[in-house]
Amino acid sequence: DSTNHTPSARTFVQQLIEGAFPTELSGPRHTGPEEEFIVVDVHGHAADISPLFDDLLATGFSPKRDVVTGALVGAARDNLEVGMDVGRGTLEIGFPHVANLFDHVEVRANILRFVDAHLANLGFYRLQDYAIQPRTFPSEQLWAPKGRGEVFRRLFPPSVHMNTITASSQVHIDVTRSEVIPALEMFLALSPLFIALNANSPIWNEVPDPNGILAARQYAWYGFTLSHGYWDNVLCGPASSGASPRIEQAPAS
Repeated sequence: DSTNHTPSARTFVQQLIEGAFPTELSGPRHTGPEEEFIVVDVHGHAADISPLFDDLLATGFSPKRDVVTGALVGAARDNLEVGMDVGRGTLEIGFPHVANLFDHVEVRANILRFVDAHLANLGFYRLQDYAIQPRTFPSEQLWAPKGRGEVFRRLFPPSVHMNTITASSQVHIDVTRSEVIPALEMFLALSPLFIALNANSPIWNEVPDPNGILAARQYAWYGFTLSHGYWDNVLCGPASSGASPRIEQAPAS
């Protein structure tokens, strides 16, 4: 941009990843699944999963503490991490890296059985394939005791509390430096399809979303866009229909 010298989205990303990715892989490509789950108590309200980590420490796990607050926010063992995401009732599991997702299936099943047994001992239950707390309304009290949460609460309006009741999953994949931009563009182009196929948060605060949204979790993140939040360079949503490398902002919710 010759007017304000603001780099394009492509240039910004290229500068950001320079040196962060290898020019070539040293071995087979690996993937590292990371899943988040909504956890509720026997009445269906958001659970505070903090006691889970003390239980895991008693079985040989190592503590994982937030670098800012020092609070116990997870436990780790053998390339496995069990933690708390943005909300106190959102369980986050970082699974061991595998050569392909077929190798992951049995590992995942065994780990979930192990974690579910510990949750059940606490009177908690993990919701399968649902991405939002069905009964509990978002509030400041639901934030996990993490430093990044303090930043969000300071910079954003109260609507940011919505992120404390949602969950999502990610899959990390080994890529080389030359693959990063094409991979990013491909996943951005496919994001509307992914959101539609995984629309699993239609009911929250005990009622269907008032706007009829089936993927209410996605709308929770619109608070971080240019038109709704404080960050002026957050790129969100599907790629624009034109040739511009900049990403269109999400529509008003």
